[in-house]
Amino acid sequence: MKIISQNINIFDPRVYKAVIDKDEYFITELTKRVLDNGASGLEINLGGWKTSGSAMPWLVKLVRKVSDCPIFLSPIPASLKDAVEADSTGNLFINCVTADTPRLESMMNGARCLNTSLIVLLTKTGLCPSSLDQVLILAEEVLEKAEKVGMPLDKIILDPVLRPRLSMDSDGCMVNRPDVTFFAEAIALIGMLREQKIKTAAGLSNLTVGMSKPFRSGYEASAARVFMSAGLDYCIMDCSNKRRIAEILHFEEAAERIRLAQGITCMKEALYSQ
Repeated sequence: MKIISQNINIFDPRVYKAVIDKDEYFITELTKRVLDNGASGLEINLGGWKTSGSAMPWLVKLVRKVSDCPIFLSPIPASLKDAVEADSTGNLFINCVTADTPRLESMMNGARCLNTSLIVLLTKTGLCPSSLDQVLILAEEVLEKAEKVGMPLDKIILDPVLRPRLSMDSDGCMVNRPDVTFFAEAIALIGMLREQKIKTAAGLSNLTVGMSKPFRSGYEASAARVFMSAGLDYCIMDCSNKRRIAEILHFEEAAERIRLAQGITCMKEALYSQ
């Protein structure tokens, strides 16, 4: 699982000021810090900012001075082409588009021409799937659309979208919290829709909306470990807490050792049974 930092976000006043002032030092130092904390890539989130046309390529160039890591770009048509031209690695992702047919087809064709990957939210106008069957049907529609337009499936990443579930908090108030179990099951099942594994992504900030800051990083780190076990490929999260990121990476290393040990055991059993 790759951890993608969401810290280059125009809604952060410090980032907004750095972009307006063309503060290269702030952006490069922020990039270095989150990568040093354990992030595998970065999301450049400019939202629907109207003046992002020149900002996106500028930010891509600054990140590329530091690393060739994956970069997730806002789906702003006016800036995507220039942002891709500012990159020499081909390691770019458009994040994201919903499964609405006209827009989806357009973005798939654009991503294919630009040779970028595309993240698709499994939701569309009038439909926010509430069951695993609905999630998988919509995922199948997206994959069939990709095959129809000639978009390689290894360039498609599906995001089942964390969904809320009404539950009671510690103060006895009813609040909406994302259904982590539902999401983990969706990740596992989506991965098996084709012979080659279908990649998945998740934005963990949806988990902690309305949660006080001291609890956010721990809650997100715990959820990340669950989703990792389910087969999540890209986890988009706040990477300012180095200790929390280290906990996730340590868990992944331990899980990989267990899988390796299990594989060796199965091989031995197969050999001894002959």
